[in-house]
Amino acid sequence: MISAELPIRRPTRLPDYDYSTPGAYFVTVCTNNRRRVFADYPRLKEIAEANWTAIPARYKNVDIDEYIVMPDHIHGIIVIKPPVGEGFTPSRNDGAGVDERDGARPSPTNDGAGVDE
Repeated sequence: MISAELPIRRPTRLPDYDYSTPGAYFVTVCTNNRRRVFADYPRLKEIAEANWTAIPARYKNVDIDEYIVMPDHIHGIIVIKPPVGEGFTPSRNDGAGVDERDGARPSPTNDGAGVDE
């Protein structure tokens, strides 16, 4: 039998790290109340996967790597690519805040190596 109590987990985020900096980030997105909607409703799984794969088209300097859709959550790697030029402002692909800066700052997932293109 599964316990109704959730385990106590420590936060995995670094308290002073700017997660908008270039790097590869492992993310998990869970369904509401961990309902198994992706297993029970295949069309919802298709919609979730279509939205995940559309991320690079929606956001500048963002790409995706490996991902998997599970019955009640999605695991994936989002890669924030280093901007080119000066004046970086994170933005969506709406033409505002275009980013033209070179170089990458270290991320917690790549041990300071920057993002390879």
